Amino acid sequence: MIMLKCIRTSLSLQRVQQTCTSFNRVSSRMLSSPVHDSRRRRVVFLGTPEVSAQSLELMIKASLDASSNIKLVGVVSQPPAPAGRKMKLTPSPVHKLAERSGIPLLTPASTRDAQFLEELASWEPDLCVTAAYGQFLPKKFLSIPKYGTLNIHPSLLPLYRGAAPVQRCLEKGDETTGVSIVETVLKMDAGPLVMQHVRPLEGDEKAPELLEELVVKGTNLLLDVLQTYFIPSNVSKKHHSADSHADNDGDSDSIRNAESDCTKTAQNHDLASPADKIDPAEAHLDLVQVSALNAHNRARGFAGWPGVWSYFHILPADDAAAAAAGAILSDDAMSEAMSDSDLVPQRIKLTTTSVVNEQMVSEHDLNTCEEVWEVNDHAVQLVKVYPTVHAKKGKDALVMKCHDGTVLAVYELQPAGKKVMDAKSFINGLRGQGLFWASKGNRKVKKQKFKY
Repeated sequence: MIMLKCIRTSLSLQRVQQTCTSFNRVSSRMLSSPVHDSRRRRVVFLGTPEVSAQSLELMIKASLDASSNIKLVGVVSQPPAPAGRKMKLTPSPVHKLAERSGIPLLTPASTRDAQFLEELASWEPDLCVTAAYGQFLPKKFLSIPKYGTLNIHPSLLPLYRGAAPVQRCLEKGDETTGVSIVETVLKMDAGPLVMQHVRPLEGDEKAPELLEELVVKGTNLLLDVLQTYFIPSNVSKKHHSADSHADNDGDSDSIRNAESDCTKTAQNHDLASPADKIDPAEAHLDLVQVSALNAHNRARGFAGWPGVWSYFHILPADDAAAAAAGAILSDDAMSEAMSDSDLVPQRIKLTTTSVVNEQMVSEHDLNTCEEVWEVNDHAVQLVKVYPTVHAKKGKDALVMKCHDGTVLAVYELQPAGKKVMDAKSFINGLRGQGLFWASKGNRKVKKQKFKY
């Protein structure tokens, strides 16, 4: 039929042969290839921290698989930044992995940079994938990849949009979390959802380990999605003008050049919640103001960085023995002790904690956790920490009673200038001295610099 049509229109024999060959090639692809295209899709990966490097490793492995439908053609990461005590410019983990793997790399200071956008376009990406990259992606960037940009976001969107979804989820004490594969649009984390995985929480997870788990799971989900993601849709969307795109609240995908047939679900923006970046000031844990559960959730949510810390006082052995026996030290005695240069509040990180059922702690233990004194002159409120081990899950712990009567167990802690240690080692180091936590440090604390 094609030959007859070509002859009728007086085309040359050579053009007829080319037309038939092209038709046959397309027909063969549609019958034999699951992605309707024998060409491997060109993918660019964007990421920065260590957890992103683990995602990149999986992408590299998939790209090297002969049966894969994707080819990793480039990597984008944040530029080298000062790190370590000497503040030496250091490439990101993703940067290092890309160089070791011989993958083309770009490290723009800004994704709006014209030269960067030109080099990215020269890679001719079909798709961009982001995992904790750390920069806003403007419209000019999002218009370059043919099938748009997909982000691996470690939360069940629309919950926890922002920079710290895992930390905020644990801090709040949620019973479930998860990871979302979401299409990137101008509005942060507001694009259509491609796939989600739900992960129940047991209550003792820490942010660094959970983040790693979710990103790895999300990368594997993404690779599964890509097996069918590039199948063309029968319906293509019209391109909108820059003005119409600016008026769509940032959640349109009309800036893409091609449309995937993959099913997507619009987010319910009314259910969206923020996941703001962690402020180091949030690391201060005042046990007069929080319950044991609040303290525990913040400790596991802020684990790694910035961690949580509180002020503690170590009382000389003689006074500690008196306090343990129920003696209440007078304000004068406290003032004298506070003037002692050896009795200075210490800032200690609480790295591993749990909430303890009061029935698991003896009545004597809890009684010795009650308030011992308060000295308004120094704005210090001291509450006893029972300096005896408490066994739970095969671990020893310090036991401290919070202001509302709930009990917090601390299994691992880190005094300033020292490494993380278990509670038993810390207790042994007290050598009979008493330990008290303080609502606020005295004036001497402001002159100290704490290093971990």
